[in-house]
Amino acid sequence: MVVPQRAAGGSEPGQPRKEGHLLDGNGKIYRCPICHKPPVEKVVTNCGHLFCLGCLTNVLQAGPWCPRCQTEVYRVQRVFT
Repeated sequence: MVVPQRAAGGSEPGQPRKEGHLLDGNGKIYRCPICHKPPVEKVVTNCGHLFCLGCLTNVLQAGPWCPRCQTEVYRVQRVFT
């Protein structure tokens, strides 16, 4: 599950900054399940899964199915953080 909150910058020396990234339920930076990087141009599907817009667009060209749960994707919304 993705926690829609902004991460605080690292306060400890050597700790990476997390500003502007979404955090997962464990407090780690959420990563797109397709490219495994922090999502660029975040979008969420009608089934609630979060991806990069470009990654999801490429996957949906093969068919309208969510790559996480195989639910038909009929709505995609931008996520602004």
